[in-house]
Amino acid sequence: MYASPPRTPTSLYNLDNYGSLSPPTFPLSSMSSFFTAELERSLREQSFGLAGFEPMRPTGSLEASAHVSLLEGEVVTITLTSRGYQLVKNHRTQAGKVYEAIEALLQSVSPAYERKRRDTLFSKLEKLSYA
Repeated sequence: MYASPPRTPTSLYNLDNYGSLSPPTFPLSSMSSFFTAELERSLREQSFGLAGFEPMRPTGSLEASAHVSLLEGEVVTITLTSRGYQLVKNHRTQAGKVYEAIEALLQSVSPAYERKRRDTLFSKLEKLSYA
């Protein structure tokens, strides 16, 4: 078993010899899998308000996309990048707008999602009040 070198603030924050921040040293494949895993996790957490979703094959190393079936029966494409969640194409909202949270994106495109989210939240709060 090898001992790791001590971690210094310089090594923790990717500081180069001159004290400026250098780019992260993560392999691109791990970044791609991060975006894919994060998008899938986010969609699973919101599955109560979706008819379903299907991850798409990655087109780049710094993004992930999925086809999402809304409760209204419409299918939209959502992409996650380092900027946030983005609706690729939809007639209800402005394509290209970036959302920090997937909940905000889904609320903007699906009134049925918003109702289901509200009902789910009230149900959970009601259970807490009787506990």
